[in-house]
Amino acid sequence: MSNTAVSHIWEIGQKWMRCEASFHIVYNNINQYCRNWHPSIASQTSLESGTAATLIMYPSTHPDAFDAYEYKERQQKIRWRDITVARIWNDIDCKHLEGACIIGILHILLKHIPGLKCFKTDFELFQPKIAKQPLPV
Repeated sequence: MSNTAVSHIWEIGQKWMRCEASFHIVYNNINQYCRNWHPSIASQTSLESGTAATLIMYPSTHPDAFDAYEYKERQQKIRWRDITVARIWNDIDCKHLEGACIIGILHILLKHIPGLKCFKTDFELFQPKIAKQPLPV
């Protein structure tokens, strides 16, 4: 990692400590197959393994929007036997999901069919009616 990247990550950490930044870290295992084209007793084909991380910043989000400690506490109270397909199914807001699908399809149609471009303003007026929690772009 370069010195610039290290200092940038350190700065983000300092902002987080002062509750001025909000982010998630996504970890991923990486496995790289390294073929040795001229294997010998001293060198052979190997599998290199490591971990990569992606830092997802939330610039316009209040730092306390996601409380990891409170989330972990709620997660520990979950009894796995209470998680059923029926409960998950009942948690789905089908009407909202349907609206989001309609918005996606309309967006694709407006983007790729020139004859429908005249309906762009109608689409822009309709789109916010579907959004549950509109976020700034």
